[in-house]
Order: sequence, then structure tokens, then C-alpha cells
Amino acid sequence: MPVLLCGVGLLLLAFLAQVAIWRLALPKSQTRALLVLFALIPPFVFGIAWATQHPIVLSAAELARVGVLYVSCALAYIVLYSAIEMQSPTLAIVSHLAAGGSAGSTDDDLFARFGRDDTLRSRILAIEQGGWVCRTGDVIMLTPSGRFYAGLFDRGSTIVGLGLTKGG
Repeated sequence: MPVLLCGVGLLLLAFLAQVAIWRLALPKSQTRALLVLFALIPPFVFGIAWATQHPIVLSAAELARVGVLYVSCALAYIVLYSAIEMQSPTLAIVSHLAAGGSAGSTDDDLFARFGRDDTLRSRILAIEQGGWVCRTGDVIMLTPSGRFYAGLFDRGSTIVGLGLTKGG
């Protein structure tokens, strides 16, 4: 249990530090900034604990487990962060449809917004097969599942101060 608490505590602290830093000034290289931030948090926390004479008492095996937990979760988060750092074409389509509300969008509207090519057609087909959108005639609308994911990515980018998905 101490390994889990320590690992989750470090991850939470790193995330909160990221939110604070991103709200002050968005770094140019966000991936590099995340790597540096996640690398600095453990020595900072253990240093503060040692300096205040409140050392974190863990065995070598427990420290190794905390390290594995922390590093694996941090790297997974950094990789997933790219989903909200830069809006993917699929997310742009979903966001555009979300901005259209219950009226959805026609194929012509989507092609006018994103260009008329096979990549757009394949992405629309993929998100349709994934259950995020449904088609009624030539109108494409978000399903409840699609609205959920559009809102999830919108909230995720808003939390860290990016606001990328507003308005498609």
C-alpha cells in the first residue's frame, strides 16, 4: 500500500504542477517540458522530505516498485498527452460535428471544412464504424458515445489550459 500511495501521490503532484505551469505559460516543447517535470518531481519531493526531517521510509524493493510505477505511468501519460496537445484529424471531425449540435453536418460541409480526399472519407468511415457518428441520408451526427468522447477531449484540453477542441 505505501508503494501505491507514494506512486500515485508523485503522479498527482506532477500533474498538478503541469496544470499550474501550463496555465502560467505554455511551453514551446510540451513533451520535453513534461519529461523534465516528471523527472524533477521525485527528487524534489524526496529532497523536501529529507530536508524537513520527514524522510519517506521505504525499503529498496519498495523504492524500485515506486520507480517502476511512476516511470511507467508518467511515460504513458506523456504519450497520451499528445492526443490533447495537437488535435488529430479524427478529433477535429468529431469536434466540428459537436459544434454543429444535433443538426450534425453534411458530407459537403465536412469536405468544405477539411478538404475532399480519401483520407477524410476513411476517417469518417472509421468513426462511423466505431459508433461515434451515425449517418441519416447525407447528414452525419454524433451519437451519444461520440458526444461523450468529444466532451472528454474538450474537458481534457481545457484542464491543462489548451482549449484546442473549441469550435472544431
